[in-house]
Amino acid sequence: RSKSKRQADIVFLSRICRMKNLDGALATLVGLQGEVRMGIYGPKEDSDYWQACQAIIDRLPTHIRVEYRGIVAHEDVLRVLARHHLFFLPTHGENFGFVIVESLLAGCPVLISDQTPWQDLRTKGIGWELPLAERQRFREVLQTCIDMDQAAFSALSRKAWEYGMNILREDLGAEQSSMLFKRVLA
Repeated sequence: RSKSKRQADIVFLSRICRMKNLDGALATLVGLQGEVRMGIYGPKEDSDYWQACQAIIDRLPTHIRVEYRGIVAHEDVLRVLARHHLFFLPTHGENFGFVIVESLLAGCPVLISDQTPWQDLRTKGIGWELPLAERQRFREVLQTCIDMDQAAFSALSRKAWEYGMNILREDLGAEQSSMLFKRVLA
């Protein structure tokens, strides 16, 4: 996918509930410079929580456009992720995070909290995991992604895809690999 400087397409794909921290993700967008589009996908599990998120969306400046795009069928997850420049999930906790692997398989780098088993993402050149308390660091990484040019994004995307493929080949246990393959192929 093409990537222009000062522009980014961000995706949040998860259940919409407090645990996944969509409100935290949205609040982090405030202060970003450049054209930002964020697509939100997933079931609205908590209507009061969604209303609070919608209130944050309504207050965002016009150069930051956020749109709820509904629930994604399993067979469409990789296609949806592949249309974006960054997967953003500042979750309060994940046991595994299959959607993180799916994002990598789609060549979509990730920005997640450090409350998952996925660590050292920056060192691996595939994304970032940050402490939830450090919202400014999340904002700095988002701005870096917005400012990224095509060459830098393509290199990051390629590494993410390669790492995702490596996970499928080597790192996952047989049961987890089977579950992931079934999700991807469903």
